[in-house]
Amino acid sequence: METIDIYECKDHRDFLRRSLLANKSVGMRGLAKKAGFKSAGLLSMLIKGDRNLTIRSAEMLARAMKLKGKQRNMLITFARLDSARTGLERRSAQEALLKLKSYRPEYRIQTKQFSFLATWYYPVIYSMIENLESHDSARIAICLGRGVTSASVEQAFADLQELELIKKDASGKWQQTHKAISTPEDMKDFAIEKYHRNMNSLAEEALQLPLDRREFNGLTISIPEKLLPQVKEKVRKLRIELNEMLSQEKSQGDIYQVNLQVFPLTNGLERSDL
Repeated sequence: METIDIYECKDHRDFLRRSLLANKSVGMRGLAKKAGFKSAGLLSMLIKGDRNLTIRSAEMLARAMKLKGKQRNMLITFARLDSARTGLERRSAQEALLKLKSYRPEYRIQTKQFSFLATWYYPVIYSMIENLESHDSARIAICLGRGVTSASVEQAFADLQELELIKKDASGKWQQTHKAISTPEDMKDFAIEKYHRNMNSLAEEALQLPLDRREFNGLTISIPEKLLPQVKEKVRKLRIELNEMLSQEKSQGDIYQVNLQVFPLTNGLERSDL
């Protein structure tokens, strides 16, 4: 069979569809037979999305299509993603796919975009940039704490520079470029979810800080569904106002995380008979 580059495919369905188009002489029945499937119907359902691709089926297809190395691992990981039952399993498979893609130069920028969104200290370093008197990775690592090493800081600087988010001015001092990151939507959603999970974990740690170093407030209240968009808009407006106010401040200070969260604690109460 002619081998299709699985790296060019968005998922296993796309890969199988392209492979069959490139190998018309083999056809659906021929590939199903080579893989050891009981019928071509199963392969058809996998391509249409009527059935999830299991790891066992992926291994059978990999043998039949003579996939090896990272090409085989990509198909197996597609199966892990398709058959994931929990959010944790899905996120693990998504990260594995991203790691496999990172070996290809054309996906390097996407990997670095993911790192910026999903690694908690990347945006922190980005926010620190213009207040740094010198590029002292060891000192920055100490400021960040939580196991961040000077090597990790160096990698963050390199990634931010490659993403063109930071650059050096005429005097050799780092500054922000204020360039926006353009990230594929499927990866962006996953990365932002990880960002919020990381920040929630850090917020839990921050509960140990003295009161004068933190502010935690909560409001538990009924919100009619018709008013939820207004509540969310007010939260967004406050975030924008804080950003505008603090962005104009030139004096140096620690980097803080401001989390504004609105989420339901009940399900369908407004529509129930309670």
